[in-house]
Amino acid sequence: MLQTNRIALPRTVGEISADWMTAALSRKYPGIVVKSVAIRDVIKGACTKVRIALETNQPDFPKTVMMKAGFEPHSPDMGVMHEREHLSYSDLVPTLDVETATLHFSDVAEDGR
Repeated sequence: MLQTNRIALPRTVGEISADWMTAALSRKYPGIVVKSVAIRDVIKGACTKVRIALETNQPDFPKTVMMKAGFEPHSPDMGVMHEREHLSYSDLVPTLDVETATLHFSDVAEDGR
């Protein structure tokens, strides 16, 4: 299910900020405030994988999260794949009895990226 309360998604790793992470995580965790972010690793591929260290106002929230995004030059050509992965994580995986990573946020930009 695509979200109707969209927030602008970062287009580059450099646009991942504490304010953006707060807005994204607030959908699932009302009241969360991300105080700082630090990019730990960036792995390029079909999707860019970004390991992010977080400091939040919630002591039990994970200190590190992974972000998958379309930050590569070829990403605009892979919009269908990105949207299907988003839908899988947001709609399908929660209905399955499988062990998987915890989804904290998922969305697709209005232009399909």
